[in-house]
Formats: sequence, structure tokens, C-alpha cells
Amino acid sequence: MSNGSSMGPLNDAAAANNAATAQAGGFMAQLSVDIAAVQPYASLVAAILTIVQALIQFNKPDPTTAMLDEINTELSLVFQQLNATDAGKTILDRNSTVKGYLTDKALTALANLQGSLNHPTLYPRGDQITLCVETLNDFHENDTYAWNTTYSSEEFQEIYWADVGLFQNTCKYEISGGGTFNASNDAGYGKRPPPKNPDGATVFEYRYSLPIYLYAVSIFLAVGGALDPNFLANQATEFA
Repeated sequence: MSNGSSMGPLNDAAAANNAATAQAGGFMAQLSVDIAAVQPYASLVAAILTIVQALIQFNKPDPTTAMLDEINTELSLVFQQLNATDAGKTILDRNSTVKGYLTDKALTALANLQGSLNHPTLYPRGDQITLCVETLNDFHENDTYAWNTTYSSEEFQEIYWADVGLFQNTCKYEISGGGTFNASNDAGYGKRPPPKNPDGATVFEYRYSLPIYLYAVSIFLAVGGALDPNFLANQATEFA
């Protein structure tokens, strides 16, 4: 999503989203490799805790969550600069709800991971894994809302791609009888609103949702892999 008149701030928002996606995706990739390859179970637990602690120091600010907050900060600035605060509020409210999927359940399980390993009666292991599964189910059950936003043709067109003025070219023409004149042409396509979904009312909006979803999957892998010796077999339906 971009707008030719304000490429700077939108690039900042895109950079923040890409950074959070890379962070969560890298977390997920490392965990996936270890869960599939590291044996025995005790070694896997140690490997998972090493990965988790490298990215998240227990009881310290969560860097991935901080990156998610930065996305919203950058988006808020963009919407203000483009005079699209109503459209922006629609997206930011959606982002807040989607973040709730994560903070209400999966992040609680992640915070309880060490306690569940050390004191499973106080922090039942099955309960922590269930919190992670419920987070993923929140995405699946609210699929349309989590990955799309309502589209208003007036304001929303201000926050999508426009290449007006980006591809100017000047042509020199010869005048019959002598002399020349220059004419400037804009080769851009103008505003490029996103394609609407089949419902005709919403458009695909992955920013913020994608890094949160990847982070939720990562937490599921970390918590499940560390707390359940038969994690892959017991959660086969989740990976189907």
C-alpha cells in the first residue's frame, strides 16, 4: 500500500512491517528446524529455550511486540499526513483487535513457559499449549476480519498507490518552419486502488496481521515443542 505523494512515511511504515515480519518469521524458522531435527527431548527443550531467550528475555520488554507498536505508530502518521484519519481508524482498530488475539492468550503462554517447565502443577503444560491453539483459532475463526479491511472509495484511495508525478518525461518537438518546443508528460497511471474482494466491500490488508500471525505460530511452536515430548504427533491436525 503506497501513495506517490507521500512515499517517505509510507516507506517507514512498510519498513516497520517488514522488520516485524522478519523477526517473527526468523523465530518461526529456527524453531521449526529444531523441532524437526533435535533429539532427544531434553536437548530440544534446551534448544528452544536458547532461541526464545535470544529473542525474548523473560520479564523484559518483548522486541517483537515493540516492532508491532512501531507499525501502528508509523501508520498513524501516514493517515494524518494523507488526511485519511477515518480510513486509518478502521485499519488501526482492526490491528488493535488482532493484537488482542496474541496478548490475551499466546503471550501469556510464552510468559509461563519457564514456569511450566519448572512447576507444571502451577502452570499446567496442556493449558499453555491450549492458549496457543486458541490464539491461532482466533485468526481462523475471524479470517475475513483479520486479513481484510472495509474499503471506502473516498478516503481509502488516498492511502493506496498513486504514481502521479513519479514518471515525468519531457519531449522535444520540432515546429514546422523551424524551432522546437518542449512538452512535459506524466507517464504514471494515477491512483491505483487495491482490487476489491469478491464481496465488493473489503480489500486484502495484511500489514500488522502477518507479523502477528507469524509470531503466534512461533509461540505455538516454542511452547508446544518445549512442553510436549510428542508435540508433532499430538498436534498433527494443527499442521495439516
